[in-house]
Amino acid sequence: MPTLTAIIPLQKPIVGNDVNNWGDQLNAGLDKIDSLGALNVITTSTNLTAVITVSALTVIGAAGGATGITITLPTPIGNRGKAFAVVKTDSAVGTVTVTPATGLIASLASYVLVNLNQNMSAVSDGTNYIIYSNN
Repeated sequence: MPTLTAIIPLQKPIVGNDVNNWGDQLNAGLDKIDSLGALNVITTSTNLTAVITVSALTVIGAAGGATGITITLPTPIGNRGKAFAVVKTDSAVGTVTVTPATGLIASLASYVLVNLNQNMSAVSDGTNYIIYSNN
């Protein structure tokens, strides 16, 4: 069974076992590394459960509408270094509530965006989310 690298799950060739397979593994790894240069950008006006991608940062543009929506971030557990930025993209009265699937955001159960262009950026410390930027 091949092993994977710790940060980016790149498959390590098994010495002596992966004869004639090494090129495929290398190419798959290079494709993953290449994708790190792109941000994952999502827009929504409905409740959303975000997922972990190979990108280090996922940006979510969220419109709260008349009644508000909830953005659920993936569990921070086991996802150290994965970051999410959420921006409220409308001036409607509905709020955008950001909640982690487990854990906390800055010691809170959720973080609420109320105004147009209000935003927050959080990164997983492996247990909870830490807010590193907001307005």
